[in-house]
Amino acid sequence: MKLNHFLIFILLLVLSLSSENLLVPEYLKANIVYYNGFEKEDGKGEINKWKIGEKFNKNNIIPEGFIGKAYLSKANWKDGVILKSDLISPHNPISISVWWALKEDHKEGGSFEILCFNGKGFISCFVRGGGGDPWCALKKPAGVLQVYYFGGGLENINGIYHYDIMNTLNLKSKKWNNTFLVITNGIEISLYHNGKKFGKWTLSRPLTENDLIKTLSFGFAWGEEIIIDEIFIYNRPLKDEEIEEYNKMITGLKDIILK
Repeated sequence: MKLNHFLIFILLLVLSLSSENLLVPEYLKANIVYYNGFEKEDGKGEINKWKIGEKFNKNNIIPEGFIGKAYLSKANWKDGVILKSDLISPHNPISISVWWALKEDHKEGGSFEILCFNGKGFISCFVRGGGGDPWCALKKPAGVLQVYYFGGGLENINGIYHYDIMNTLNLKSKKWNNTFLVITNGIEISLYHNGKKFGKWTLSRPLTENDLIKTLSFGFAWGEEIIIDEIFIYNRPLKDEEIEEYNKMITGLKDIILK
């Protein structure tokens, strides 16, 4: 046990010393434009090449993260992580990765948001359903990727990508999952959990600057508290095999350290 604690300490020390030692495949590092592991004293991003505006409650930073510290989004509409920039708009090539865990076990009828783009409408990834949830008639908690009205003839999408998400993702207390959202040419949206593709949607028209999608949020809770860590934004669409490799590398290293 002492050896395990020592290895964890060394890993965290390396991560804190230099952003060059980020736990991503070497060839992806040049594409990172934003990274936040919530290790800085003020909680702001360790890498912020796009000078993205950051808004969150630094009092919500907790020590029990995926690696090191993390951010606890409490069960209200005020405590998520908000990033804002003209460059963050999904009409540009972009990939977003985040590690997340629920504070308590997910219960049917509960709900939570993982991430969301906001502008004249929204692109949101969340979990809802079951247990008498008044929002919908889903019999069990489902994973949803929703696109809602950006004007100019853009068709809304209710992308229910999994009808029994509790049997696919680990939604127990403090069990970590990774989500990737990849947007290509402003028109194709791909969603991945833990290295596997769960869905791909094609918009009825490409997103543009006129959609004013300048805000990206993480962990706005709808009743269930969610822990957010290791936010990455890349300036290009990542490929299936790159996302799979990243997840294998991270989970493999973490398994070795925690054994």
